[in-house]
Amino acid sequence: MREQIEEYLPQKGVFHRSMVELVRARYNFQIFPQFLPGTMPPMFQFAGGMFPDPADSFAVNQLVMKEDGDVVMATTTDQAERVLDDLAKLLDDNLGFRLSTSYKPRAYLSNIVVEFDAGLEDLISSLSKIASVINSFRADAVAFNLKRLGFGHGEVVQTNDLQTAVEMADFLIERRAGNLYASNRYFCSAPMTTANHLATLERIEAMLRGDID
Repeated sequence: MREQIEEYLPQKGVFHRSMVELVRARYNFQIFPQFLPGTMPPMFQFAGGMFPDPADSFAVNQLVMKEDGDVVMATTTDQAERVLDDLAKLLDDNLGFRLSTSYKPRAYLSNIVVEFDAGLEDLISSLSKIASVINSFRADAVAFNLKRLGFGHGEVVQTNDLQTAVEMADFLIERRAGNLYASNRYFCSAPMTTANHLATLERIEAMLRGDID
C-alpha cells in the first residue's frame, strides 16, 4: 500500500516513538524498532505479531512502515488487507492520521506451494523437446529439466526495497527447493490475491491437461 505523504500526515506532526509503541502494543510484535540516540531509521520494521481479534486471530509475520507506504506479510492476502485496514484506523483514531480517507493503491504478492499431477515439461510437450536438445549437447550424465517459468512486464528489476519488489513482482512457477523432480511440487509466486492465485493455478493445470481450452 503506497500513500502520498501530504494526504495522510497528522496536522500536528508525528512523534515516532509513540507511533511505534502504539503499533507494537496493538499487534503484540516481538520484534520492533529500537531508537538509537541521534538517529532516525528510514523505515520501521516489526515482526512476530498477532492480529487482535479474539474470534479470528492470526499471525502477522512482518510489517514494514515507510513514509510512502506500508507492507504486511501474513498467511493470505485477505489477512494482510485486514491488518492494513486496522492499522489505518489505529493511526487515525489515536494519532490524528488521515489514512482512511487518503488514496491508497494496493499491490499484492502471494506465494503458494502446489503439487501438479505431472511435471510442467510433461504437460507442455515443447518444453520437454527443448530439454532433450539441451541434454543432447551435454556430456553430463545428469539430465537437465525445466526448473522455472516466469511471466511479467516491463524491465527486469533487482531491488532490496520490499515494497518495490512487491509492486514489480512477476508470475513465477519453479521447482520446490529440496524436493525431487518426480514429486512435481512447485513454488509459485504471483502479483495477485491468494484467492486469485489459487484459481489461476487450478485453471492452468486444467488447461494443460486438456480439460478446458
